[in-house]
Amino acid sequence: PAPRTQRAHSERGREVAMFAMSLLDTGYRFGGKNPEAGLDCSGMVSYIFDRAAGLRVSGSAADIARLGRPVER
Repeated sequence: PAPRTQRAHSERGREVAMFAMSLLDTGYRFGGKNPEAGLDCSGMVSYIFDRAAGLRVSGSAADIARLGRPVER
């Protein structure tokens, strides 16, 4: 079995993915920050990670991408 911290990260990742999938039919709106008004790229990332994982992610989509790190497939 995977170490405990690895399982916790995997579970959190699944929660984020499932929450994101629940927003598939959400409309796009430039500058949008919530599903009721519509979401843009960075607004969707911020909203999902805040609600599903309790993590604050802010900035433009490019800013968010620069903060990321490569992961293996």
